[in-house]
Amino acid sequence: NGTTLKGTITSDVTLTAGSTYKLSGEYIVEDGATLNIEAGVKIISIYDDIVDYILVKQGGKINAVGTSSAPIVMTSEKKEAGAWGGLHICGYAHTNNGSGKSEIGNAPYGGNNDADNSGTLKYIRLEYTGYAFDEEHEANGVSFYGVGNGTTVEHLQAYQGSDDGFEFFGGSVNVKYMVVTSCSDDS
Repeated sequence: NGTTLKGTITSDVTLTAGSTYKLSGEYIVEDGATLNIEAGVKIISIYDDIVDYILVKQGGKINAVGTSSAPIVMTSEKKEAGAWGGLHICGYAHTNNGSGKSEIGNAPYGGNNDADNSGTLKYIRLEYTGYAFDEEHEANGVSFYGVGNGTTVEHLQAYQGSDDGFEFFGGSVNVKYMVVTSCSDDS
């Protein structure tokens, strides 16, 4: 409880059920590492001059599994759209351009493995996302970059964000039960 998440992880990390964590700057999951987030975890972005976001690179995984009664909440100290940079996942699935670099974090994505598995996202609410670096580089609630259909995505909510609730850059991931509430751009 109270641990600050920042920097890069190269081996598995587990955020334990019911605990609260702070997020300061970039938190990057490298190839071969898995970020496990248990039910009821709350991650609070620190409001300062550092842009906060979570980035899962190709070959990395995020297993964030909340429940309907104990969802995972990713939010900000500042309760305002655009306060932090959201969640970014880069996979090896196809895109129209073959491959590219993520808008946030400049991480490669895309390929030809449509069955790629970047983990599991279930029962997560992302609040006040959408930080704008400039007019061309804005964060969303969750940005899916070439994410494959081996990834499970169910019961996500983007709440009062700036830019998009969810944005897909190619990929083959199947999603269900996605809700966008009061985001300022494309839901």
